[in-house]
Amino acid sequence: MKLISCTDFVLEQEKKGMQNTDRPLRFERILKYAKFLKQPLTLSMFVPTDNEGNVLKEAYEVFERDCTECDEYIFRHQQAKERVIFEGCGIFDNWCLHLENGYLLCKTEDINKYTIEDIICHNLTITPNAVKKYQL
Repeated sequence: MKLISCTDFVLEQEKKGMQNTDRPLRFERILKYAKFLKQPLTLSMFVPTDNEGNVLKEAYEVFERDCTECDEYIFRHQQAKERVIFEGCGIFDNWCLHLENGYLLCKTEDINKYTIEDIICHNLTITPNAVKKYQL
């Protein structure tokens, strides 16, 4: 699902034809989307992070051989990956957020100064897990 502005989302709902019986459902969907857009950004929305917000590297970058510790790390990394809500993003030079369209957003420590709504112009795609989690 592509990220769009709240105004476009509302107009899209109207275009779908708001029957009298559909109005409460569509209004609730609009409210959910508006609340989603107002969330402050976190690094974990873009890349897998641990509970403290530290970026988790791929297991092959961390471990040289198979071990129990590696299996645990892979499991935690997979869980963190499932919490990511934007597709195709990464960290560039260990400090700058790189979006799927090639744009560098900001220093990673400044990310919480923005909301999801602030990055709509970058035409990002929301992961299927995010659509399900936020009921978009």
